[in-house]
Amino acid sequence: MDFVNHTDQLLNNLGFNNKHKGTRYLKDALDIVNSHPNEKIQLTIKLYPEIAELHQVKPANVERSIRHAIEKAWSNGLEQIFNEQGRYVKPTIGELIKFLKDG
Repeated sequence: MDFVNHTDQLLNNLGFNNKHKGTRYLKDALDIVNSHPNEKIQLTIKLYPEIAELHQVKPANVERSIRHAIEKAWSNGLEQIFNEQGRYVKPTIGELIKFLKDG
C-alpha cells in the first residue's frame, strides 16, 4: 500500500475526518516529516509555514485547524486508542505527528 493510502486509512481509523481542513493539513505534515526522516522539523518555524504556503493560508490557521481536527478525532475514537496505550491526555500536534510517524 502506498504512503498516501496508508496515511488516509491510518487517520480514518484514528477518528479523523477528511471534511476537516486540519486533517488535510496533518496529511501534509506527515508527508513533509516523512520526506525528511532524519531531520527534527520545528513546527512553528518550518512545518506550519510550509503547509500554509501550500494552501495559501496563514501558519496560525494551519495550527488551529490541526488542533480542531485532533479535538474532533479525540471524541471520535482517538481517545480510546490512546487510552489503550496508557496515554490519557489529548496529544499536542507534535506528539501526534511523532505518534503517527513512529507507527
